[in-house]
Amino acid sequence: MKFNKKYFLVLVVAILFFSGCSKFSNTTLRKEVVIDTKLQESLNTFFTYFSEANIKDFKENELTEEEMINFSVYYNFIHAFDKFTVIKERCCALIESKYVKESESYFFGKQASKHKSTSQYELLDNRYKVFLANKGQLTISKTDKLYDLGNGEYLAELSIYNVNGFEEDLKGIFEELKKGDSKFIKIKGKKIAKIKKINENGNERFILLSYETEQAK
Repeated sequence: MKFNKKYFLVLVVAILFFSGCSKFSNTTLRKEVVIDTKLQESLNTFFTYFSEANIKDFKENELTEEEMINFSVYYNFIHAFDKFTVIKERCCALIESKYVKESESYFFGKQASKHKSTSQYELLDNRYKVFLANKGQLTISKTDKLYDLGNGEYLAELSIYNVNGFEEDLKGIFEELKKGDSKFIKIKGKKIAKIKKINENGNERFILLSYETEQAK
C-alpha cells in the first residue's frame, strides 16, 4: 500500500489535539464557577468530612463498599455521637447499621449491598463497634476552584490542611487560614473531587462521585 504523507500528518495533528483536550478537559474547557461566601463555607464543610475521615482515593464508580462503610461510621462517630450506645466497659460504642446506611445514601447517593465487618470496624449483631480513642489530628479541606461540568456535576480543586493546637471550629480555622502562614495550619496535599448536585424533597445537596490526589504538574 502506498504511504500517504498527507494522511499521516493529519492523523498526527488529530492525535495531538485530542491528547491536549484530554489533558486539560477538567479545567480549561470547563466553566469556572464563582464561589461566593455561602457556597465556599458549604463546600469546605462538605469536603472536610472526607479529609478528616482520611477517605482513600477512588475514581468514579470505583468506590469500595468497605470504604463507604468506614467513612459513614466515622462521620457519625464525629458528628452524630448521640446515635451511638456506649457499652458498660466504656471502651467502645456501637451504632446500628441503619444509621450507617443513611449516611451512605446522603454522601454517596447509594448504599452498600451488604453490611459486614471491615478492616476498621467490627459488625456485632447489626451494630458497628468503634473504640473510644483519641480522634487524632484534624484535617480540613478548602475548595480552591470549582468547575461546572454540566448535568449538575462539578469538579473541585481542593487544598488539604493538617490543623494542630486549634479549636475544632471550622469558621475560626478558615479565618486563621486567611491570615497567611500559620503555625497551627499546614498544607498536606491537593485533591481533585467530582461531585453531583441532587434535589431530594426540595432540598439540594452534593454527593461525592470521585476523590483523587492531584498529580504534580
